[in-house]
Amino acid sequence: MSYLEQTFKSRLPDVGTTIFSRMSALAKQYDAVNLGQGFPDFDCDPAIIDHVTEAMHAGHNQYPLMSGVAELRRAIAAKIKAIYGHSYDEDKEITVTAGATQAIFTAILCSVKPDEEVIILEPAYDSYIPAITLAGGIVKAVPLTIEYDVNGKVINYSLPIEALSNAISSLTRLIIINTPHNPTGMVWHKEDMLQLQALLEGRDILVCSDEVYEHIIFDNTGHESIARYPLLAARSFVISSFGKTFHVTGWKIGYVCVSRPL
Repeated sequence: MSYLEQTFKSRLPDVGTTIFSRMSALAKQYDAVNLGQGFPDFDCDPAIIDHVTEAMHAGHNQYPLMSGVAELRRAIAAKIKAIYGHSYDEDKEITVTAGATQAIFTAILCSVKPDEEVIILEPAYDSYIPAITLAGGIVKAVPLTIEYDVNGKVINYSLPIEALSNAISSLTRLIIINTPHNPTGMVWHKEDMLQLQALLEGRDILVCSDEVYEHIIFDNTGHESIARYPLLAARSFVISSFGKTFHVTGWKIGYVCVSRPL
């Protein structure tokens, strides 16, 4: 063992190689359909590439403001207002990030102190736990409620509101939710949001709402963004992704919306 191997102590010794890397490598090796990572197997709209090329030729290639290009933040605010009815101040309450994963890491690192608890709903996106660990937080995992048919096949996942309530303690700082859910596809409904709102009333607990698949939803089901609920929005980091929405995951562009006090 080298000196470096003996002296280097990883801050995430139990993480290892991400499952995304392993599954994507296997899919490529065996020419298999890749269900392990959230990128599409078809190209984006060519018009998007044309617009980006025009922007690059127009000289938009340098650092923007730290919070993101003003026109982009204005467009994000307008979109959320039009779809979810919530008004975010584009100058004070919206930040463009290097992908949604950076937004999640930043939300966790800026709000969770050592030994504070963060509740996640499992199964969960694999970046949540490493971010909580780096912040010094304590992970409390609550499994989704699973419904089976008579043959033992999973037919539905739902919010375990009683188990979620039981997991909350005086040390709980943050709850991470994800809708539409990765990897089950479960979609939160209005009653789920109202139950969460009632559960958190009078508590000093924040919410990180991972909504990167907000526009990839089927069966005429509407996306219930936390932004629709003012009492939840006031305590929440609401995160989404251009990469997921426009099928350009390698571009790594996301954003986080949050009330001004946060």
